[in-house]
Amino acid sequence: MVPASPRNALFSVYSLLLLLATLLLASAQAPNVTQVLTEAGNFTTFLQLAGAANVTQALQNFISAANTTGATAFIPVNSAFTDGVVTAYKNLSAANQSLVLYYHVIPMFYNTTDVLNISDVSTLATLISNSSSSAAFRIDAVNRSSSTGVITVYGNLNSANVRTSNITTFPLAVYPIDDVLLPKEIFLA
Repeated sequence: MVPASPRNALFSVYSLLLLLATLLLASAQAPNVTQVLTEAGNFTTFLQLAGAANVTQALQNFISAANTTGATAFIPVNSAFTDGVVTAYKNLSAANQSLVLYYHVIPMFYNTTDVLNISDVSTLATLISNSSSSAAFRIDAVNRSSSTGVITVYGNLNSANVRTSNITTFPLAVYPIDDVLLPKEIFLA
């Protein structure tokens, strides 16, 4: 083990920045997240909330930088944002609003076949998963019936069903869901 020193820390930061710059240069063909969701329709409420919280640009930056692993987003459709959900969301701090939206994104590309093959015990970390707590900010994706293709995504407090239509073009997979997933770390805090 190399002893910690300011020089080693500076080298680590420099290496990380170099890696990020390389990934950004290699990702010129990353899809425009806002355009993809706008063209798909039925995501206007999510886009409005994400735009107000600066999440769409951050998500675009992530997908552009992470084109080697991609990202999978379980995005609530417009009807998922009931008056109660929108009111609760708007009463959160700006930081927690962003966290709720990031909670719907997994930092790995999963196409439809991959999602259908996720086992009943798979726990998938989201963009905001906390590595010190195995339950914090994680989505359990469970394939209820591979014969019908019905998939349920379980968050900390509630679940949502994946709708049939989806967008799966690497590096971005988008699965419409019928409910807003609520992380307990925010809504029960």
